[in-house]
Amino acid sequence: KIDDELELKDIENELLSNENESSSKHEIGRKRVKLHREQEKKKSTLVSIINKNTIHHNDRLRKTKYVNKQRTLIFASRGINQRMRHLMNDLRILIPHSKTEPKFDNKRNLSIIKDICSSRSCNNCIFFEARRHTDLYLWLSRCPSGPSIKFYVSSVHTMNELKLTGNCLNGSRPILTFDKKFDDIHDNNLHFRLMKEMFIQIFGTPLAHPKSKPFIDRTMTFMILDNKIWIRNYQIVFDKDKEDQIDPILVEIGPRLVLHPIRIIQGSFNGSTIYQDPHFINPNMERRAIKSQKQLKNAMYQNKLMQNVVKNQRKKEINRKMEQIMKNN
Repeated sequence: KIDDELELKDIENELLSNENESSSKHEIGRKRVKLHREQEKKKSTLVSIINKNTIHHNDRLRKTKYVNKQRTLIFASRGINQRMRHLMNDLRILIPHSKTEPKFDNKRNLSIIKDICSSRSCNNCIFFEARRHTDLYLWLSRCPSGPSIKFYVSSVHTMNELKLTGNCLNGSRPILTFDKKFDDIHDNNLHFRLMKEMFIQIFGTPLAHPKSKPFIDRTMTFMILDNKIWIRNYQIVFDKDKEDQIDPILVEIGPRLVLHPIRIIQGSFNGSTIYQDPHFINPNMERRAIKSQKQLKNAMYQNKLMQNVVKNQRKKEINRKMEQIMKNN
């Protein structure tokens, strides 16, 4: 019994040994209740201490302190739509060392964000900035010293939207796979090396993090195409039926997104511009060009209609004059 293991006293034997002839049954009952309460209190205290210091055989031994203390703050500005919010929640699920924060109101002064990060003990930040309820900009920053990278996000597809067959353990550590162009320095692509280091520090889950799992069953790929960064998330699957299979099968999990680099800033959300992408076109300019093109098409169509009207009027006048000439003759 647990009482014998905890070396607790036998209450009945203690009452019999201390029983007096003058003591009544009522007094003995009071003593018995009092001793039972004291023993139960002592028993619950000892059991809680044992359970607290006992390690179950299914539990994993964790380090009390993990060395790579990366904490990422993920939050957004006001004005994000439903798809942007789902994308932010997907990234929070994929990054177990992340922290949350309510929506940010001040869009003019983004330098306040580094103070929020310092108050939450975060050294990385992912900030979603929404404009016009349609355009989404992504900020990656190291707090409080910087640098900061601003991206324009396009081709967003969330996990709930795609409904792919891939699945992974919640909190598992990913393998980060990068394109060869990230390490290519011959074409003046040093900004891609900086972006790679930022992705490693933000998306890489630290070893022995309390919220992480000791499994690697997924990979995140960062590919460069048309001066844009394409991000995909895959599950690593080994086929049990094929014993000779060495290479795993990749099954997509989601989400999907494409990042257009805009600029790299020296500080955290402020400072001088280190790099600015010459290939980036502002979405407002694209919409303006599409609108002007539509207006040009409408103007050309209206001009063509007017030409047809003038042509028909001239034709009617010529026919009327010919009729008059024929009558006079």
